[in-house]
Amino acid sequence: MDWHVNDTSTTPKSLPHLKSLVSNIITRPGFDPKAFEGFSAEREQARIDNLHNNPASVIRVQDPWTAASPLIPLCPPTTVTYPNVSSLPSFPVDGMYHRTILGLIKSALSEPAAEQFHLFPFEQYWQPSSGPPQRIYSEVYTSPAFLDEHRAIRESLLAKGITAESVVVGLTMWSDSTHLTQFGSASLWPVYVGFANQSKYTRGKPSTFSSHHLAYIPKLGATFEQVYFDVFNEAPTRESITQARRELVHAVWLVLLDDKFVHAYVYGFDWVYWDNITRRTFPRIFTHAMDYQEKVLLACIKFLAFCPCPRCLIRKAQIPMLGTAADDHIRATQPRFDNEQDQYDIKSIRKQVYLKGVSLASKTVKAVLGRKSWTPIRSAFSSRLFEHGFDYLKVIVPDLLHEFELGVWKAIFIHLIRILTAYNSEKVIELNRR
Repeated sequence: MDWHVNDTSTTPKSLPHLKSLVSNIITRPGFDPKAFEGFSAEREQARIDNLHNNPASVIRVQDPWTAASPLIPLCPPTTVTYPNVSSLPSFPVDGMYHRTILGLIKSALSEPAAEQFHLFPFEQYWQPSSGPPQRIYSEVYTSPAFLDEHRAIRESLLAKGITAESVVVGLTMWSDSTHLTQFGSASLWPVYVGFANQSKYTRGKPSTFSSHHLAYIPKLGATFEQVYFDVFNEAPTRESITQARRELVHAVWLVLLDDKFVHAYVYGFDWVYWDNITRRTFPRIFTHAMDYQEKVLLACIKFLAFCPCPRCLIRKAQIPMLGTAADDHIRATQPRFDNEQDQYDIKSIRKQVYLKGVSLASKTVKAVLGRKSWTPIRSAFSSRLFEHGFDYLKVIVPDLLHEFELGVWKAIFIHLIRILTAYNSEKVIELNRR
């Protein structure tokens, strides 16, 4: 067989590539020459060129990426009213690419790394040379939350007469809007999923590919203001644009938390694990790590408002008490939690804003929602999973990378040096020595 290459720039690579093709593909036991029947290089090249428009035409996997255009309602001006929610104009936001959560879970459980997953939680203790054993809190699968969830599911199945082994697949989510270039405005907003059944010492290694891409959240887009103007014949206010961005984030999560995932959350799904045992598997969300800007969006609260914390109802004026006994008392006695009363308040305000022409900046909105700094948005997690016992506010956890380690610690350390210098400049020398 002659091997002709028209482009001389590729000649040095042609023979090695030919050898690789023969040794690594054609002569392998699992290769079927019939796969080349009807092959057209031009057609395959065209399919690759069309990858952006139709990924499924080139990449066929059990857990494919799909494009979606979530709809968000347009918040009307105060002079416009509507009879019902179905009559509200909406705006489709293009550019959302995602996988299904359930498909991602099944894909991860099919990987060789799943053999290292801890399918059943347990308690871990350290026995000192003297004294009683001490409980070790290290992994999610040894935590009380994981143990309680597994026990509750097991008891529920036994009550229904189901004796099959049950497995809790713990999901640890993480998201961060990322600026891609040093110059320019290119950015991405990815959402990742990890598995709490896997040791954090494995999940923390980039080489293990333990973080699975779930979705990319799109931007509102430059066309939003033009569409808004076309519909209402006036430009959107700053509050309307902010509200649209809030709506977008939760519209994305409404797409991700689809019916199949909710069904699996409630009833589980049967999965044949690596040891050929079929177990009833229940996905559970244990953590969702974000920086503060994203936390306020997911928690449906205002940025640095009267009650700025997504976890408790501490007031902004009480923040200087951080680390004191009084601060601990507030965290313990005044936690945020998803409840029907707050849901009712949010629903009533949304009706006033979207249907009755009440301004987002009105005293009515502030009087009802301002006490806890809520925004007129109901969380997508609450809409999908509240009735099944899930509290989305409990899974929002600190993101040390953004809240402390990346830049905050540097600023704090500089500030401490300034305080030390103001107190006694010679102490800086002692600090350097230590």
